[in-house]
Amino acid sequence: MILSENIKTKKVIKAGMWYTISNFLIRALSLISTPIFARLLSVNEFGEYSNFISWMTILTILTTMDLHSTINRARFDFKDDVDGYISSITITSLIIPSIFYLITVIFMDFFRNFLSMKDFYIHLMYLSIIFSSAINIFQAKQRIDYEYKKSVIVAFLTSILTVFVSILLVLLMNNKLNGRIIGQTFPAIFVNICLAFFLIKKGKKFNYDYAKYAVTICLPYIPHLLAMNILSQYDRIQINKICGPTFTALYSMAYSCALIINIFLNSLNNAWSPWLGEKLNEKKYLDIKTASRKYLLIFLAIGILIFFITPEILLIIGGKKYSTAIYVMPPIIAGSIFQFIYTLYVNIEMFEKKVWRVALATGVAAIINIFLNQIFIEKYGYIAAAFTTMFCYMILCLFHYLNVKRLKLTMVYDTKFIILVMLATLLLMVVTYLIYDNYIVRYILILIYIIFAILFVKKNKTNILLILKK
Repeated sequence: MILSENIKTKKVIKAGMWYTISNFLIRALSLISTPIFARLLSVNEFGEYSNFISWMTILTILTTMDLHSTINRARFDFKDDVDGYISSITITSLIIPSIFYLITVIFMDFFRNFLSMKDFYIHLMYLSIIFSSAINIFQAKQRIDYEYKKSVIVAFLTSILTVFVSILLVLLMNNKLNGRIIGQTFPAIFVNICLAFFLIKKGKKFNYDYAKYAVTICLPYIPHLLAMNILSQYDRIQINKICGPTFTALYSMAYSCALIINIFLNSLNNAWSPWLGEKLNEKKYLDIKTASRKYLLIFLAIGILIFFITPEILLIIGGKKYSTAIYVMPPIIAGSIFQFIYTLYVNIEMFEKKVWRVALATGVAAIINIFLNQIFIEKYGYIAAAFTTMFCYMILCLFHYLNVKRLKLTMVYDTKFIILVMLATLLLMVVTYLIYDNYIVRYILILIYIIFAILFVKKNKTNILLILKK
């Protein structure tokens, strides 16, 4: 039994490592390709493409309903027919956006003006949205099986294909915007059609009760996803209105640099949440508490390193002209750590199907964020937006803790330990402000960090090698 648990734990860690590597590679492709397209497209074309992507993101949230997020729980509720469940939600994910597409076509005159988009782009956008859930459902199934290889290969090859085809079409076509949008959508549509066919063929059914189960869970989750977009994006809109586009660019660049820590957040959570679901189902709360301490420490260690090397990250990605954005980074990094913490509680709420509580908490935090931004950006400038967002993530930690307390599951995590991690994060944020201008002190701290990391790896060399083995 102990051997079985050790094998499962290694699978979780190995899966998390590979998800992280693949996410870095995919983000690297995006980072490399962005300057290329910025030079190949005119300013107007780049703006129209941004509008296309923005609307596609919003409409994807509204129409696909994030149905794949229910698989982690459904595998226990329908354990004898997981493939049938997956087939059912795959078909559902095709039907719902198709209905929205039909409504859009009927009232095309209205939506053409509302979206500020040509008919061709609207059709292409919806075609992309209709099949977009397939890859998420496929990857969710791979995660609950702790299988990372196929998921990583599909994601990485899709990204490579998208970038390559986009660049090729932009270079070859007279209408470069058409080339960019077709190149962005067609490879993904092709891959998603293949995956949808595979998932439906494997499950071989459509069960209305399964579809109802998924929609009932996810419907309240839509406001949460929209509110999360507001929480992460609306501050830039407010900065642009109050401070101007120059400060918006500085703030956006800082956020782009901080995305590195969010890659770790998403990747680790992809491996953690299926394991957590199993332990919650088995009511093995002590196992979760013990593992979560290590899990938190790993993420905090990543956060510490990024705190210390922020100036170098900013210099590499943005260059010297963005150097003043360094003072936005500490609260953004701290906010990401708080986001990681509240995600621990969100995973429990999602498992217990209390999605409306997640949506309510995020909605309230988004409203508070907008209100605080309006006050403090005017008074203290664009840097204040980073602190208000961080504060709202702290509020979300409290909200989600209280939600889990209502479920009588706070024993799952070590609350005192989590509070210590939050206090340590705030202390680190203050320390980094004090040492950013003192390169000697900062490099000494980085050296100490590296020495401790080497000693840790050396001490745990055997276990690490076992995890890395194929």
